[in-house]
Amino acid sequence: MPDAPLAFHDLQRALTAHLRSPDRYPPPADMPTDRLKLYRDLLYHNAEGMLAASFPAVRATLEPDQWHGLVDEVAGLV
Repeated sequence: MPDAPLAFHDLQRALTAHLRSPDRYPPPADMPTDRLKLYRDLLYHNAEGMLAASFPAVRATLEPDQWHGLVDEVAGLV
């Protein structure tokens, strides 16, 4: 018998755990990989936009790899 579908709250929790730590948490069952990439990109770009708008001097001071590492850390993507 197949597993019962996840309740919405459980699905959200599984999705966010996977987005933040894909090596540690499996994706929710039956979630297409292209959709997972889209959600991960949205999470990153929302965090990047918020940080860039809030801290423009920091953005201008850091090298691109430092900036993206900071965004990954703040977004919980590391």
